[in-house]
Parts: sequence; structure tokens; C-alpha cells
Amino acid sequence: MSVTNASPGNFDHIPIIDLSALRSPVLKERQQLAKEIFTACTQVGFFYIKNHGIAEDVITSLHDMARQFFSLSQE
Repeated sequence: MSVTNASPGNFDHIPIIDLSALRSPVLKERQQLAKEIFTACTQVGFFYIKNHGIAEDVITSLHDMARQFFSLSQE
């Protein structure tokens, strides 16, 4: 598939993509995952992911650091 031939789609939700197939030994499962990501990127522009393997405490810490950063003064 070519990205230049992709046309924007109509959507009413943000896709949620399950990454558990990422490490699957089954090629077709990984290809389907790649297709879902491609479609989300070319039709919607972004997506949520689940089953990514990132620990919840790491995510919480990242959010806390982002809040601190964006709370800083412009100076």
C-alpha cells in the first residue's frame, strides 16, 4: 500500500490497537497488526494502544513529569 494513495476516512472514534500480536510467532497475526496501524495512521492520524507491556508506574511517572514540565514558567 502507498501512503500517497491513502484518503482520509470518516471516523467517530479513535482506534484502539492491541499490540499483543507484536511478538506473535504467527506471521499473519503480525501482518494484521501492521495493517491496523497503517489504517489508523492513514485514515485517522492517530490511535490508542493497549497491551503494550509498559508498566503502569512508568506511565504515571511520565505523566507526572510532563505536568511538571508544562507547569514551568516561560522563562
